[in-house]
Amino acid sequence: MTAEDQPSIGFVCPLYTELKAVREIFDKILPSKTISGTNYFYGLIGNRKAVAVTLPYKEFGPIEASKCASKLVRVHPSLEEDGSYGFLVGIAGGIWSRDNDVRLGDVVIATRIWDWRSGKTTNQGFKSTKYPERAPEYLLRELGEFLYDRSQLATEVQSRVAQMQTRSMDKGWTYPGQEKDILYNVDYHHSGAATCEGCDHNMVQQRPRRSTDRPRIHDGLVASGNTVLKDPINREQLQQANALAVEMEACGMLENFVVIRGISDYADSHKNDMWQPYAAATAAACARMMIDMLVKNVEPTLWMPDPLVQKLDRHADAMAGASVSRGGSLLASASDDKTVRLWNPNMGREVQTLRGHTGRVFGVAFSPDGSLLASASDDKTVRLWNPKTGQKLRTLRGHTSLVFGVAFSPDGSLLASVSGDKTVRLWNPKTGHELRMLEGHTKWVSGLMFSPDGSLLASASDDKTVRLWNPKTGYEVQTLRGHTNTVLGVAFSSDGSLLASGSLDMTQDDVRSIHDLMENSENGDLKDFGKGYQNWLKTHQHSPKDPPANRSKPSISNQGDQYGPFIPHQGALSAITNKTGARPDPTGKHSLSGAV
Repeated sequence: MTAEDQPSIGFVCPLYTELKAVREIFDKILPSKTISGTNYFYGLIGNRKAVAVTLPYKEFGPIEASKCASKLVRVHPSLEEDGSYGFLVGIAGGIWSRDNDVRLGDVVIATRIWDWRSGKTTNQGFKSTKYPERAPEYLLRELGEFLYDRSQLATEVQSRVAQMQTRSMDKGWTYPGQEKDILYNVDYHHSGAATCEGCDHNMVQQRPRRSTDRPRIHDGLVASGNTVLKDPINREQLQQANALAVEMEACGMLENFVVIRGISDYADSHKNDMWQPYAAATAAACARMMIDMLVKNVEPTLWMPDPLVQKLDRHADAMAGASVSRGGSLLASASDDKTVRLWNPNMGREVQTLRGHTGRVFGVAFSPDGSLLASASDDKTVRLWNPKTGQKLRTLRGHTSLVFGVAFSPDGSLLASVSGDKTVRLWNPKTGHELRMLEGHTKWVSGLMFSPDGSLLASASDDKTVRLWNPKTGYEVQTLRGHTNTVLGVAFSSDGSLLASGSLDMTQDDVRSIHDLMENSENGDLKDFGKGYQNWLKTHQHSPKDPPANRSKPSISNQGDQYGPFIPHQGALSAITNKTGARPDPTGKHSLSGAV
C-alpha cells in the first residue's frame, strides 16, 4: 500500500451490523483488501480515504478490540499522523434515569470511559479500582461546537439515517417506533421467550412520551468491561455513577479513538436484537457528522476538468440547472421533466425526487446553511423545499411569466428570483412573503448573483444589459452596457471586486473591477475580451486559485453545442455540458436532450 493510498480516518466496529452501517456513511465504496488474514473495508469521506474493520466473528471485549485497533494502525500507519482520526462505532446498552433521558436509538459520545469490571471483591461486594479515562483531547476541544445545537444535530442525524435507508433500500435502518421502546422495572425479569410479547406490560416503567422521534445526542461517561451486562441491578449501580451507556470494547481502545455508541437495549434480561440496526445507523450517522466538523477540508469530488467522474442519469428530459450544497453532501438538479432530484454526488446515487411543479424546472439553489432548497419553474412559481426530508415548505407566487433562476443572499435572509416578466423579485425565505420587485430591465431576465458580501445583486437580461441593484433598498445602482446580444449569466469573484458576464454575442465581457465600474464609468460600459468562442458562452465563475491579477481567459468548454453553467471545485473551473445539464435556451434556437 503506497503512501497516497493510506487512509486518514479509521473505524473499529465490533459487529458486522455496525460495520455495515459505517460503510453507508462513505461517499464512495472502494475495493476491500485482506491483509494478514483481516478484511479491511475502504471508502471515501469527502476527499479523505477511510478504512473500517470488524472484530473476528463472535469475539468481543476489550482485549479483542485492542488487538483489532492496534493491527489497524500497524497496517495503516497514517492513522497515527496528525489530522487523522479513529472511531469505535457501534451499539451499547442504555442507562436511563430521570436526569439522563437515554432511550433506544439515542447516541452517546464518550467523554470519559470507565473500566468498571476491573477491581476487587470486598465484604461490601465488588469494588472497581479503575478511574474513568478521558476521551481524546481533540474531541474534547471540538465537542462544544459539535453539540452547540443538539436539536439541529439530531435532525441531521435522523435525515442521514433516512438517506442511508433510501440509498441501500435496507429497511433495517428504520426507526422501530416509540411504542417498542420499553423499559421494565428493575425487579422484573424476562419471561424467557424469544421476544417480550409474553412479558407483563404492567411492569413497564412509565416515562413521558417524547414529542419527536429524532434520536437525542448525549455525551458523558460510558462504562466498559469484559462482560455482557443483562442485569438491571448492576445497571442501576452504574446509573449512580452517572454512566449513560455500558458496552465491552471502549476500555480496550487506543487513546486517540473516539467512542460513539447507539443505544440498542437497556442492559437487562429483556435485551434483544430489534433495535440493533437502527442504533448502529444513528451512531454511524453521528460519527459522519462529527467527521464533517473535524475535517475542515472535506470536499466532494464530482467534476474535474477532465475526465468525467460521475454520470447521473435519472431525469426523463433535459436538465436545466444544478446546485451543490455548501458541505458538498447533496447535489440538486432541475429538469424539463418538471422534477428536482437530489443526489449524493460522490456515490452517484439519487437520494430523492421532489415533485410539485407543473412546468419545466429551470433553476435550483441551496440556502447557505443548506436548510432550504429553492427551485424556479415555467409554472411561474418559486418553491421552497426541505432538502433533508424532501418536504415542500411553501410556494412563492407573484411572477407573471416563467421563472428562470433563483439565488440566496450570502446570509440566507433574502431569496431573489428572475423571470420572463422582466422583473427581479426579492422574497423572505422564512415567510415566503415578497419584499420588493426590482424593475428596470426591458426584456426577460435570465441570470442573477449576489456579491459575496450581499451588498449588490447583479442581473442579466435579454435587453443586452447587466444591472446592479442594492438588495436592501431595491434601487438600481448601475446599468452595464456593452453586449450586443442576450446576456445569460453573471458571476462575482470570490472577494466581490470583479464581475464577469456571458452572452449570446459569443463574448465574455472584460472582467472588470466593481470599484472601477461604480466610480470611473458614467455608463458602466465594458470592453469585451472573450471574443472567439464558437458557440454560446453561458457564464463562468472565478477560480479561487486564479486571483484578479491573473486575468487570463478562463478554461471554458466551447466544443460544438456544449455550453452551460460552470461549477468550481477546489479552485478548478469545470463545465457541465448540455448532455449533463445546461440551462434552457429562452430563444428556442437550441434544443437540449439527455440528462446528467
